[in-house]
Amino acid sequence: KDTDGDYIDVPVKINNYIDSNNGRPNQKSDRSSWKLTRRFFLYDTKSGLTGTDAYKNGVLYGTYIRWVDKVKMIIELNTDGNDQIFVPYVELEYRAKALTFIPDSRTTDVSYEVEYTMNPSDFWIVAWVFFGIIHIFIFISTIWKTYLWYNRHPKSLMGSVYTYKFLLNVVQFFLESWSTIQFCFLFALSASFYAFF
Repeated sequence: KDTDGDYIDVPVKINNYIDSNNGRPNQKSDRSSWKLTRRFFLYDTKSGLTGTDAYKNGVLYGTYIRWVDKVKMIIELNTDGNDQIFVPYVELEYRAKALTFIPDSRTTDVSYEVEYTMNPSDFWIVAWVFFGIIHIFIFISTIWKTYLWYNRHPKSLMGSVYTYKFLLNVVQFFLESWSTIQFCFLFALSASFYAFF
């Protein structure tokens, strides 16, 4: 129901739907190509009827039977508002089998699944912004540590190994800063992803 108490039409997506051109539009990732419906069946015994007026004559079963094999309800969180969702939709997948291969007492399992999703694009934009910011701090930290080391180790006292020691310490300072700050960033990123998704 919506906020007014009215029922909302829930679209149905049949995953193994085949159109008139033998295409499978509902298996594409592009949602604009999907073919949705509001009506569906749980099982169908009439489509396989053969012969003239078979339905009028009360024939119960056709040459094959179709039934729902998988049901999945997709619920996506609306990130523009608190405690809001987009209109959910249902995914169905059908199976068919010839009647001659189905015993009279035969039963079948049907899988049912509810999937909660959320568009993470805004989350990753923020994550990339912070990723860039922390690398600025990493470079600042490396420069500051290098500056302190430079003031405490005059070149005149170290002789010919000064350049080697200088470069070695720059790399060491960078890796120390990078590992420490990156660990904090990844921990915060993982905690946020776990909390919101």
